[in-house]
Amino acid sequence: MKKNITVNLCGRLYSIDEDAYELMNHYLETLRNYFSKQTDGDEICNDIEARMVELFDELKAQGTEAITIEHVQDIIHRIGDLKDIIPEDEKAQSGNGANGSSSNNGSQTHTSTGCSYFDTLRNKRFYRDPADKKVAGVLSGCAQYFGGSSTIWRIVFVVLLLADVIIVPLVGSIFSLMPFFPGSFSLKLSFAPLCFFFIVLYIVTAIIAPEARRPEDRLKMRGETVNPQHLAQEVTEMNRTYNNQNYSNPNSLNAWNIISGILLTGLGLAFSFMFIIMVCFTVISAISSTFFIEHFLNYGHPIAVELYQTYAHPLWFCIGAILANAGILTYCTIHGALSSFKKVKPMSVWQRLMWFALWLISLVAIIGLAVRSATAAERITKEYEARSIAAREQERTHDGFVWTHDGDWEFFQEEGWKLIKAENCEHHFANYGEHFTGEYDVHYLDGYNSHHGVIYTAERKEYVEPGTYRLVAAARTKGTGAFIYAASYSLADHDSIGSDSEQFCRLSPIINDDDRGGTIHKWANNSLTAEEANIPDFYRNEYSAESIASANNGLGYGWNFIVVDSIVVSEPCNIHYGVTSDPDVTNRPSQFLYFSATDFKLEKVN
Repeated sequence: MKKNITVNLCGRLYSIDEDAYELMNHYLETLRNYFSKQTDGDEICNDIEARMVELFDELKAQGTEAITIEHVQDIIHRIGDLKDIIPEDEKAQSGNGANGSSSNNGSQTHTSTGCSYFDTLRNKRFYRDPADKKVAGVLSGCAQYFGGSSTIWRIVFVVLLLADVIIVPLVGSIFSLMPFFPGSFSLKLSFAPLCFFFIVLYIVTAIIAPEARRPEDRLKMRGETVNPQHLAQEVTEMNRTYNNQNYSNPNSLNAWNIISGILLTGLGLAFSFMFIIMVCFTVISAISSTFFIEHFLNYGHPIAVELYQTYAHPLWFCIGAILANAGILTYCTIHGALSSFKKVKPMSVWQRLMWFALWLISLVAIIGLAVRSATAAERITKEYEARSIAAREQERTHDGFVWTHDGDWEFFQEEGWKLIKAENCEHHFANYGEHFTGEYDVHYLDGYNSHHGVIYTAERKEYVEPGTYRLVAAARTKGTGAFIYAASYSLADHDSIGSDSEQFCRLSPIINDDDRGGTIHKWANNSLTAEEANIPDFYRNEYSAESIASANNGLGYGWNFIVVDSIVVSEPCNIHYGVTSDPDVTNRPSQFLYFSATDFKLEKVN
């Protein structure tokens, strides 16, 4: 067990073990013996002792109860090792250490004067300068390493950042005003990627490059020789400016410390609020997820269960990554604010690297999990939509056709129609809204396709006694290929019909009047007689000529009465009639945009 000793340095008491005391005492005595031969040697030794006291205070503030030999070794390394302060060649000299040092310095100065700029850079090491930093000391470090004023470096950096926003448009505007440039001339270069590169380069340099905290580091940063005289001068200079860098002394704050501290405090409060909201959201999600699972597993829609099962693990990992990301930002901004107000020491390089790596890992995890969850959700949603469409089609499938328009199947059932063939109809088998009477809710047979080529057959049957019949129907079309027909057999099995003369199929083409006018509308306007318009007697009394004339704002909808004559029936049978555009029946190509047909009436002539 080592014995602790209480020592008094610069009026302050410290607890230090025996080994550490021996090393510290040897170090201080060696310094005093060496600098006692120089002018102001006592002042230099007092400054070095004061610097050691400051480092002891930092250890004490960190909770160190007793200073160990490891602490003393680290402090000696930071201030300057004995081998650097008292080189071996000077120890060998007899009483002329100071002169030898001056001679060496003069030689070094002479050599440095003859070196080129690049030789000077080779003698330097890049550090961030904490004594002249505004953000992280990167630009002041560039000024120390490459030369020039740190203010000039900062101005150039800001100009490069604002180049894409201000300078490029301004230069383009100036060039456009010059008469020798074409009117369409514009500056094509964009500095946006370059600006982004400078920002990333600054952040990476601030993380990787060390700060020049030790006297030896500051000498290397300026390219000066690390010798006893320079080390002593640097220690003295650092002690003179210590009050401006002492993070336990709030009276030494400058304007930049206050501004950056306020900005970081606001940012830290925003991140803290966001972090609290995320924690609350996580708690609510954890509580509600139990209800969610129980509710949807027992009563809910299957897609909700499937989505939750897909999201379960990625969701919680993503929430954890978001909390970690927000927590790191919150901690770092609050630490930065306290550092600006000199309440705590700034983070070391390794601390910044660690937090940046953790933040980057959490960000990558959030993006990856979010993309994975979104991809899975899109896949499940598409699968569910496909299943839903298939289920709806299954529910709406009748007689082998999918009836997607509401009311079409009910209309066919009520009127006794049967859909036999429907190709290129876009599941569109009936319609309403443009009946020749102008009544909006009257359904009628209808086929439509914007690319033409509709093949459509719908029929119904009626039992008749022997005699001669004719079929009358109101119809319209735009194009050719649609027919009203009457047959002694169903067109559903017309391919099996033989040459039996007792079987027949009568066809009458639908008149192409598009969706204006029509013989029915002309009859209602007294432009045609009822006989010229083929208006059956029972229609003259059933429909109002006034309503037909006013349909479509008085323009009509293009309806005509189509007549199929000479339907001779020799024995009782079923007459099948309806509308068709099947080329196998009509021997005509289907070349219409749409057709409509309604008000079929099979009447006996004699």
